[in-house]
Amino acid sequence: HTAYTCMMLNFSLIAHVVTRLFLVFTGDPVGTLVTTVLAYPANISSVIYYSFHGAGDALRDYENFHIDRDSGNITIARTLDYESKRIYNVSVHVD
Repeated sequence: HTAYTCMMLNFSLIAHVVTRLFLVFTGDPVGTLVTTVLAYPANISSVIYYSFHGAGDALRDYENFHIDRDSGNITIARTLDYESKRIYNVSVHVD
């Protein structure tokens, strides 16, 4: 059977929080796309940047993933082991 790891993504934008659950399969290689976060600027000429929120988080779950600051693509950054950790909580910040 194929084991999977859950990644919970908390996405905050202007006091609005959206939580999504994504499944990441054990054995998915580093660089695999998990999801893409999309936000839209209030002003069409504004630029949006994405980053992980909670750099001081004791769990540091975000270190297992990479977010492209321009596109919002979230990919696997480290090999995930279902036996050692089954749920990752990651928050995305939009500037």
